[in-house]
Amino acid sequence: MRKNLLIFLSLLLFSTSALAVERVIKWGYSTTDIDGEFGMSSSTGGAIYIPAEVAQLYKGFTLKGVMAGLAADASSVTVFATKTLGGTNLASATKSNVGNGDNEIEFDAPYTIDGDAFYVGYTYSGSANALGCCNLKSQDGCWVNIGGSWQNYASQNKTLNIRAMIAGDSKELPNDAALLSLEEGAEVELGKTLTLTGRYISFSPNFTKKYSLLICIDGVEQKTVEISKINVGPNVENSFKVELDPFTSVGTHTVSITLTKFGTADDAYAGNNTVTATVNVKQKIPVRRHVLETYTSLDCGWCPGAGVAMKRLYEKYPENFIGIEVYGDYSTSLYAPSYSEFAFDYTPISKLNRNYTVDTPTSTSGTITYINYLGLKSDVDVTVKGSIVPGTENQVEAVATAEFINSLSQANYRWAFAVTENDVCDKEYSQKNYYAGGSHGSMDGWENYGGYTTAVPPTHVARAIYDYNGVYGSFPSSVTAFEPVEYRKVLELPGNIADNTKLNIIALLFNTISGEIVNACEAQITGGTSSIADVQDTASPNIAVANGSIIADGALSVYTVNGEQVENANLKGGLYVVRVVKDGNTMTKKVLVK
Repeated sequence: MRKNLLIFLSLLLFSTSALAVERVIKWGYSTTDIDGEFGMSSSTGGAIYIPAEVAQLYKGFTLKGVMAGLAADASSVTVFATKTLGGTNLASATKSNVGNGDNEIEFDAPYTIDGDAFYVGYTYSGSANALGCCNLKSQDGCWVNIGGSWQNYASQNKTLNIRAMIAGDSKELPNDAALLSLEEGAEVELGKTLTLTGRYISFSPNFTKKYSLLICIDGVEQKTVEISKINVGPNVENSFKVELDPFTSVGTHTVSITLTKFGTADDAYAGNNTVTATVNVKQKIPVRRHVLETYTSLDCGWCPGAGVAMKRLYEKYPENFIGIEVYGDYSTSLYAPSYSEFAFDYTPISKLNRNYTVDTPTSTSGTITYINYLGLKSDVDVTVKGSIVPGTENQVEAVATAEFINSLSQANYRWAFAVTENDVCDKEYSQKNYYAGGSHGSMDGWENYGGYTTAVPPTHVARAIYDYNGVYGSFPSSVTAFEPVEYRKVLELPGNIADNTKLNIIALLFNTISGEIVNACEAQITGGTSSIADVQDTASPNIAVANGSIIADGALSVYTVNGEQVENANLKGGLYVVRVVKDGNTMTKKVLVK
């Protein structure tokens, strides 16, 4: 009996001790990313301050060392803990040849936290500035030794990547987490919801399944949200998203997010639980769309890459990008005479918003760089509609609307309309292809095609522009904020359009002083009824040729096969496209003039 009791007590002791797991909490004020270096010295030091409120939470636990986040390699690093910067160290250790990034350096002898405030940090020497920091604000997170004097540089809005390594029983360590940041300077339209993104880090010794956040607007509590279905371990940094209810007034508002519970218990330390940001609420936020006009050619072997770049840009910026491919092949039906002013000595080359040249856009990187630099903001909202005029196949009523968020006494603007066609497959276009065989890398499948290919029909093809530099007198000289300004124009479509059900109308708003496209909009032209890829298959009117003119029973228009309308007189020998309108019906036919 005595033997069985001893075995039972031994098992119980083993079971109890097995539950006592040591955890090391890396407590600090920084993110896990090093955004840059602080200062310009190749030999200095940095520290963070642990206030008494935090030290009391960890009283009796072991301070094992310091996590030193270096922005560059260092030949020597000394970590320390002290109650007075520049005074006697409570613990320290020195390590040689320390690499950039996070380095966990343990003290030669650990220090038992007594509940008083203290500092942890490191000094270093080397050939480069290695004092790593991140772009966060913390009153206690940026103490730097410059010129032999320790000073608090919290006003620089930088936080050093330094953390205290605190060890203890997982059952005894406090349940703590910190909110690190909240998206700053967001804009939202009045009456619309807004989602803000922030970051937090867990100092809890256990895995956490949920937490709660209190949202306050301008100091007034709005609601508490619970974020669940997570599994966050100790020292793990993660993001959170909160959706704000619609704002009811225009202006700058302060949003604060406070962590109230981490897991099922209250958070242990309130001092790192709140983050704030400002939100700018506007009456209207126009959608900014950037226009890329690319000069391309069937005889250009690099041009498939330009087409792929345009495809990728539409995928990356579906709401903010408009592409127009301008073909320089004069002898084909892809050529648009009204776009002749947009021509260069070589292809492919592009212009973004008419102001920024993007050379050889065979990848998206250059254009994306420009778009990111310019931003996605505008002070004018642009919409467009286009529809085939009833009873015709070759006339489009275009309606463009602009709405400025500020009144202008001098509105130096003009409208232009462009018409593009997608998936042009009325004939086999032979595209030269330098990517064939893969010798120049992959290019969205073009590497699998031959040196000349018809595998991918041209798209976003410029058919016409009205007018290239904007229509004179198309915009008023002054505008009032939030009052829409409308412009209507009936456009005569060129004769080289393959299918009027695949047309898009693009409204371009030009600044007449800078020549820049300040905003634009694209929409599908509605009302298209049939393909006219082969005009000889349409109804055949009574047509004759006499004395260099074409005669027909009805109102007629004459076009070259490239889509340029010409005067019906003194026609040179060649093939023309004739459109005849009679009794509300439109008929087309190719006519040979000898």
